[in-house]
Amino acid sequence: ARWCLGIDIGTTAVKCVVVQHGETQATATATVSYNEEDATSNQRGEQSVMTIVRSIRKAITGLPAEDRHRVTVIGICGQMHGIAWWNAATVVPFLIQQSDDAGNQREPWSRLITWEDQRCSPEFIAACHSKMTPDASRLATGYGVATFAHEIQMGDASALAAFDCSGTIADLVAFVLSGATTPEQATMDTTNAFSWGAYDSQLRSWSQASIEALGLPLVVLPRVVAPRTVVGNVSERVAEWFGLPASIPVLVPMGDHPCSVLATIAVHQQRTAKTDVTIQPNLTLINMGTSAQLAVVLAADDELAHEATSTSSSSFEVRPFLDDQFSLGVAAALSGGNVMAWFVQQCREWMEQLGAPASSCGDVDAMYARVIALGHAKFDTSLQLTPTLLGERSDPSATGAIDALRMHNASIGDLSAALCKGLISNLFHLLPPALALRVRSSRTIATGNALVRNSLLQRALAEALTDPALFDMQQGVEAALGAAIIAGVTNPRQGRPRARTHARTEAMGCCFSKEEDHFDGKEALLPKGKAVEKSVREDHDQVDLSHKVGNGHGAHYKSPDVAANGKKAVTKAEDDNDDDDTLDSAPPSTASSSASLTKSKSKRKKKKGKK
Repeated sequence: ARWCLGIDIGTTAVKCVVVQHGETQATATATVSYNEEDATSNQRGEQSVMTIVRSIRKAITGLPAEDRHRVTVIGICGQMHGIAWWNAATVVPFLIQQSDDAGNQREPWSRLITWEDQRCSPEFIAACHSKMTPDASRLATGYGVATFAHEIQMGDASALAAFDCSGTIADLVAFVLSGATTPEQATMDTTNAFSWGAYDSQLRSWSQASIEALGLPLVVLPRVVAPRTVVGNVSERVAEWFGLPASIPVLVPMGDHPCSVLATIAVHQQRTAKTDVTIQPNLTLINMGTSAQLAVVLAADDELAHEATSTSSSSFEVRPFLDDQFSLGVAAALSGGNVMAWFVQQCREWMEQLGAPASSCGDVDAMYARVIALGHAKFDTSLQLTPTLLGERSDPSATGAIDALRMHNASIGDLSAALCKGLISNLFHLLPPALALRVRSSRTIATGNALVRNSLLQRALAEALTDPALFDMQQGVEAALGAAIIAGVTNPRQGRPRARTHARTEAMGCCFSKEEDHFDGKEALLPKGKAVEKSVREDHDQVDLSHKVGNGHGAHYKSPDVAANGKKAVTKAEDDNDDDDTLDSAPPSTASSSASLTKSKSKRKKKKGKK
């Protein structure tokens, strides 16, 4: 049997899962949050690489030994856009000499500059775009190529002189796990390359003209390879340090968002379908946590996909997915659960300002439940609310708005219903019109804290579709599971990156060799679900559309950890690396400073059966 380790290197924590190929239920999981002082992003969006690497080690060694030792392949995903630099020859020797209390030696890598970084001003980004070719993926502050260009042009370029490699934090971890020692072994998959900017989707490589125009050294950029490419095998020295079996293959890391999409598709189809799990075009996934994202799977030969590509903006992009047969159309809104949390908090403040005792407001969960119930009672309101209180990436100056306000539709219930409808309609508004029309009549899977816990938002989404039966609710799925699933369908005898000749000039051309293990879009990700008799949603996933005020809808709501409970609201383009954006709906509080381990119920039952 093939046992797969999936590692998700997030912004605040590392998550690991062990899965047997063909299953979507992890046999073991571990989550380790980063040390607050060492790894919390500062104002420049930087994190400690050493802290992250130690957290990965802690999560892996925290898995039960029997699960770790039977792992046969490793899949990795992680926060997208960010960049770190390192010295190829010294990273592995440095790491294996470290103990948990070591730290006096000069580290062979830079700090990780994450997607949260704000050093690139709008003027700087505009200047970069003026130098780039139209075929190159766009830049934004926090994107790897933009950060690299800023450091070269406006930072301390000499500080990078000691480094000969660059990549995302996940790429660096894969480099270390495989015991790599040369710059030629540094790789990056297409999903992360697109997220860095200056990537040519047609050539599936860096836009050489754009990279050169920005003044970046080509030899320091990683070589772009296809998802599922095996980039190396765990070396003996590294295996001992991480507590893993030696010689098992390591896949090139993917972005956390596409892995989350993949995992959600796999879990949903295995539960509901009678056939093998495959990627299906036009399937839509909506995630609403702190912010909100809509992702639709597009076939490469779909004319609408080509039209959507030409209309890409800073709020909608057509991104690489598993291979050239599919892409993802992604609309990312800054308004999601954060705006709903703001509204609930605002209601509490209004009550207090009018003299109501604080005790009469109840706790936050009770307030959410009441606001949701009142919204159901006024669901047919004529009030319209545009919820872009934080602007949008395509228009940071955008504000919210209230329309059709009359004397009879200004109640809390009207506002609540209009707000939830507005949050859903705003996502569809970010899509190209023709694609939005198709999405409204496509199968839609919804997940994320704000949707899973808010029946009013679910009702608004169901109403936005041409047929409410197209709508399925699903609990959050770990991006690490997606990485493990991808690892499970990879042939470890294929996919080794071809040897490169001189420097990296070859990497600027077509970066895919015939030997590389491409994903076949018709290939099954997982075998068909076991003992599945229904091809529709299970009862607990049904969306109840017959809501009446006072009937308890929303009574079990638990408020997400966003603006309403003291956490800061999203104020900028947090893109796919907001922890909610990975389709993992567990609130941040579930991350622990020590490994939290769980064994699946199914595994325990099997053991009991054997006895």
